[in-house]
Amino acid sequence: MRDYVIALDPRIAPVIAQDWYKVHKLLSDQMGERVSDAGGAQETRWQFCVDPRSLIGDPSAPSRFIVVRATEAAAPSIERLAIASEDVHVPAQGDRVRFWLGGSAKVSASIDIPAARFAASASGMSFEEGCARVLLAKSGLSEPSFDGPVSSRRYDVWKDRRASRPIVKHGVFASGEADVSDLAALSVALASGVGRDRGFGFGVLILEPVGE
Repeated sequence: MRDYVIALDPRIAPVIAQDWYKVHKLLSDQMGERVSDAGGAQETRWQFCVDPRSLIGDPSAPSRFIVVRATEAAAPSIERLAIASEDVHVPAQGDRVRFWLGGSAKVSASIDIPAARFAASASGMSFEEGCARVLLAKSGLSEPSFDGPVSSRRYDVWKDRRASRPIVKHGVFASGEADVSDLAALSVALASGVGRDRGFGFGVLILEPVGE
């Protein structure tokens, strides 16, 4: 897997930043279905997110940069559009890594956001940090230390322009360091994303070795 960074035209970036489902559609036209179902086994061919490294500290700012993570088979249709690319960093069990995460705060069967809300309230941390901790734990990362306050942003997504109102999505953005405590879970998170709303540009986990 490789991560490809795409720069949006600055004239349309503020508009696109409010409609990530449109990015999904544009990428689908370019790369085909995001998730394949060949042989009855689902495989995530590509995933995308607003580059969380460009939003940390100012989540309300429109981002010009999108990260597209693609398998080798899906890569040829996107690599010519990228301004940069790099291999996905896959650490070893027990490694300490730097992370960037833009995740959804939506409840799912495996991501217990209500528990995050309760734990945050009980411990005095923010709800956003509670969400980030749940998503990181689901990704096989433990003992996180955050660079600063975990931030959030509301997105109004117009999946159907004929609808009278948009679909509301909430994202949490975090960066810091954490330990790899479950390499199998981390491998799944890197390949498929973590949490809900992955088709809307959430759940991509970006890692680097500590010290780089």
